[in-house]
Amino acid sequence: MRSITAAALVFAAALTACDKSDRDTAVAAQTSVTIPVHGMHCDGCAQSLTAELGRLQGIRSCEVSFERSQALLVIDDQAAEAAARALIVSRGFSLEPLPPEQAAPENAGAPKDEGSPATAAGG
Repeated sequence: MRSITAAALVFAAALTACDKSDRDTAVAAQTSVTIPVHGMHCDGCAQSLTAELGRLQGIRSCEVSFERSQALLVIDDQAAEAAARALIVSRGFSLEPLPPEQAAPENAGAPKDEGSPATAAGG
């Protein structure tokens, strides 16, 4: 009985070691990349792009930031990165900073302070 229990423990340990090495290999194969994304006008652009990038094969996770003008991706391989870059450009965004005349104003969605009566009255 003890030999069966010992054999079962050895077998279980071997399976655990195999699972761990497979997980380590899968994690090691994934790479984090940051891709610049210029030309977004609001958080809606970032959210839409996040959803589209997340559907691409080989992309494990993604987060597009309007504030930072970038996409943070965890990918399986270079083909996934190339596909992400192609998708970004196909949606009208740029991987390079835009010239000032094409760039979105910093506070495009914020209301402008036209001088409230309190400000005009000095208080």
